[in-house]
Amino acid sequence: MLKRFAVAAVAVLTLAQATSADAQSYGPRGPYGQQAPSGPYAGKYPGTFAPRVMPQRMQRGPQRPARAETETIVEAGIGKLRTFVMQNRKADKTAMLGFVTTEIAPYFDFDHMTKWALGKRSSALSDAERAKAAGWLSQHFLETLVRHMGVYNGARTRVQRAYEGRDGRATTSTVPVSVESRGGDNTNLEFRFYKGKDGWKVYDVKANGQSALMFYRRMLNDRVGNQQRQGQRRMPPRQYMNR
Repeated sequence: MLKRFAVAAVAVLTLAQATSADAQSYGPRGPYGQQAPSGPYAGKYPGTFAPRVMPQRMQRGPQRPARAETETIVEAGIGKLRTFVMQNRKADKTAMLGFVTTEIAPYFDFDHMTKWALGKRSSALSDAERAKAAGWLSQHFLETLVRHMGVYNGARTRVQRAYEGRDGRATTSTVPVSVESRGGDNTNLEFRFYKGKDGWKVYDVKANGQSALMFYRRMLNDRVGNQQRQGQRRMPPRQYMNR
């Protein structure tokens, strides 16, 4: 399932602005200063002829809202991935891992992801132990990304309009992305951001409704459960993370 979290490619949205022409009628009192004609309608519409339509300067229609900062961040990250894949088709795993660690990892808050995945265990760990757990999670995430980087080449992607979190706070944002791979597989991604002291950071990615945070929470719980099924006593969090 984690493969879906790695599926993305860049496709910049085209912003279009509608234009419309407006015309206004004018009713001069007789062309070229002449008197209005006499006849049965004289007196009812004094001094008027059929209106002349004069062109008016073209006016732009209402503009679409400015692109959200989180949309720009997602497009930039996907663009970096796609460019690297296209220019380094024969790059080895070490080179690809170095690239995603330097260029992609800064978009994510792996500390937050790790704290949430650990749940109650997180408060029982020291700072060093939490850092070690975050290092494991980030390495697993990035290595998975590297294994599937080839899907970015030739994929069709659309970054959609961002929306605020359910609580309506301006400090959270979700950016939907639709991806169609060269093989025809469709994936709907959601990059979930929060705004902290270091700016916008991704703290979760959903693929077709499946959350990366939930994936890692289940992974940690499964490891603990396996130890219990093997007849081992339940290990305190510090012992578990130091294995």
